[in-house]
Amino acid sequence: MKIVMRNGLLLLMLLLSVHVWASGELKPQFERVELKENTVLQLAILPDAGTQLIFPFELNNPDLVPPLKIRLTNTDGFEVPTAPKDIEIYFQGQNTISILGKPSKDKDAGKQMHRGFLFINVGGYNLSIALHTTYNMKEHVSNIVFDITDAERVHMVEAAIK
Repeated sequence: MKIVMRNGLLLLMLLLSVHVWASGELKPQFERVELKENTVLQLAILPDAGTQLIFPFELNNPDLVPPLKIRLTNTDGFEVPTAPKDIEIYFQGQNTISILGKPSKDKDAGKQMHRGFLFINVGGYNLSIALHTTYNMKEHVSNIVFDITDAERVHMVEAAIK
């Protein structure tokens, strides 16, 4: 009986340590991505944690042509303000867009993933972002920082002055 109890306890401890290792710790982190005219990304979104996109300019800047437009293809799995009225309110003076992943309503949530696309068009930049939810914290990045080249930054400043 002692051996079975000891083996059972060891198995339980092993399972718990594997679970903690697989789930990881939720930590803010930043990943840099070059913003180009056509930018493509794949993002794993942790439900209830989300990912923030950080742009090198204000999203509602009236000098940006075309103005900000956002399209989300899966509103059951993700949350992003997309309606023109929401864009006007949420992005006033802001340079960030937050993407929230929604947890699965399925009782077997760990296996159910949401998938979709987020399309963002602003100031001549076209972003196509493939989204999927994940419960693996190692796949998740909390912040994406978009960088532009110095030449592009000068061009944007000159265009704003005109």
